[in-house]
Amino acid sequence: MPRRFDPASHPALLRYTLLSLLQEAGEEVGAAILKSAAGKVLRAPVGGNELRKQLAWLHRHGLVSRSETDGVITGAYITERGIDIATGAETMLGVAPPEPD
Repeated sequence: MPRRFDPASHPALLRYTLLSLLQEAGEEVGAAILKSAAGKVLRAPVGGNELRKQLAWLHRHGLVSRSETDGVITGAYITERGIDIATGAETMLGVAPPEPD
């Protein structure tokens, strides 16, 4: 039986996927919707802890801003720098580059 893809084992790909989803949305996206959408794109479930961990990483590097309620991440939106990374205009160690067209 083939091994199932684990997004936690590929953080750079998960980070790119999150940036891409946020860039496509063009507005704040709720954490639950982002988690579900990332799981569909990657064809593997994304855990809540993994989502929070990667959103925190992206936030520390200035690629996303996030909304919190009582210390819990409730949503995120992409920054200008994050758009540059998501579109491939710039690259960053720790974020997978977009697939070439």
